[in-house]
Amino acid sequence: MIRVQGGISETDFSWLLESGECFQTPEAVLVYSAEGLGGMSRAFHDLWRERLLSPRFAATHRPIVVNSWEALYFDLDRNKIFSLIDAAAEIGADTFVLDDGWFAHRDNDNGGLGDWNVDYKKLPGGLREVGEHCRKRGLSFGLWFEPEMVSEDSRLYAEQPDW
Repeated sequence: MIRVQGGISETDFSWLLESGECFQTPEAVLVYSAEGLGGMSRAFHDLWRERLLSPRFAATHRPIVVNSWEALYFDLDRNKIFSLIDAAAEIGADTFVLDDGWFAHRDNDNGGLGDWNVDYKKLPGGLREVGEHCRKRGLSFGLWFEPEMVSEDSRLYAEQPDW
């Protein structure tokens, strides 16, 4: 079986170049294996590790990250987050990421994206307290936000609908 995927179709793609302009295609990475999909997957990962990934990262420790989303979705508060951080530390995780639901007016998928102001009802001590709890437990702290999306039900959208 052969599988090939590409990003530019020769039948549906055109790009007008003005004088002095240039167009650079995306890189294509191809591997082959006579050992099925598993062999192809191993060949692909070996290629990245050995030839494409910066040596600075290739052999370094990959952090174990616990992300709050699957555990809490939008139903989060200080106690639930701290319990999750504690559990992450107990299993030897390196990093805790506070995912969606930490900012005001974000109790479901319909509102709040774009404003990213801490919901102090959910997090009375704000993000600083969450970060400090992570550090006390030996974890790095990461924060999720989605800058490429804005909810129509947000202050940002109300003030800048053309954005």
